[in-house]
Amino acid sequence: KLQDDESIEFKSESTASKAKFTKESRKRLILASSKAKEYRAEINIKGLITAVDKSRQSFEIQLMNGDKVKSSYQMTHQEAIMEAFNKMENKQRLVILGNGIFNSSDKLINIHAIEDISLLDSFDVSTRLEELSYLNEGWMNGEGTVLDKKGLFWLAEHFELNYNSELLPLPATFPTIDGQIQFEWSLNNYEVSLGVNLTDKSGDFYCVEIQTKEETIIALNLQNSSDWQKLNELIASFIHEIV
Repeated sequence: KLQDDESIEFKSESTASKAKFTKESRKRLILASSKAKEYRAEINIKGLITAVDKSRQSFEIQLMNGDKVKSSYQMTHQEAIMEAFNKMENKQRLVILGNGIFNSSDKLINIHAIEDISLLDSFDVSTRLEELSYLNEGWMNGEGTVLDKKGLFWLAEHFELNYNSELLPLPATFPTIDGQIQFEWSLNNYEVSLGVNLTDKSGDFYCVEIQTKEETIIALNLQNSSDWQKLNELIASFIHEIV
C-alpha cells in the first residue's frame, strides 16, 4: 500500500527511462481506465459524529474542513460511534481508518469500509492544529491572521516526535491574533504557557507560581530536540512539585 509520499519506479531494460508509480498516478489510471468518475483509496480521517441511525447502522461524520460524509458501520464500532455522538457538543472527535470513495476532484463522498475507529483525546494537539488551519482571515471579531499551514504541520509533527505525551499532560492549544500558537497548562500551583512562532520555530516559555507570583521565562529553539527535552523536564518538574 502506497503512502502519500511513497512511489515505485519501473526501469525499462531497453532504455534508460523510468516510470514512477504514485498514489496520484494510480488515481489517474483508475479514472482513465473506465468511465467511472469515482475511485477508492485509503482514508485516515478525523471528525465529529453529527447523526446516528442505530436501526440502519449508519452515521454522519463532519470532517475537519466542515464537509459531512455518511457511512454504515458494524456493531463492533457502535460503542465508539455512540460515545462520540453523545459528546458531540463537547467536540469529542474520533479518527477513522479504512477505505473511502472519492470523486475526480479528490473529495471524499462516502466511506466504503471501516477498519478501525478510536476516540481522540479532547486535547489532542495535531487534531487541534489541523482545526486551526481552517481559520479564515479575521477569525476573531474581524481580527486574527490566518495561520501558516506549513508551520502548523511542522509543529504537529515535531510535537508528536518530541513531547512526552505518554507521561506528561497535553496542553490546551490556542491561536494568537498575530497568527502564532500558544500552548497552556495548569499544573498544581503553576500556570504555564509556550508561545510558538511558526516562522522561525522559536518558543517563549513562561511560568508563574500562583501564590508567590514568581516567574520563569526561557527562550527555546524548537528546531532542536534538546530544547524539547528541556520543555519535557520543565513540565515534569511542575507536576511533581509538592503542593
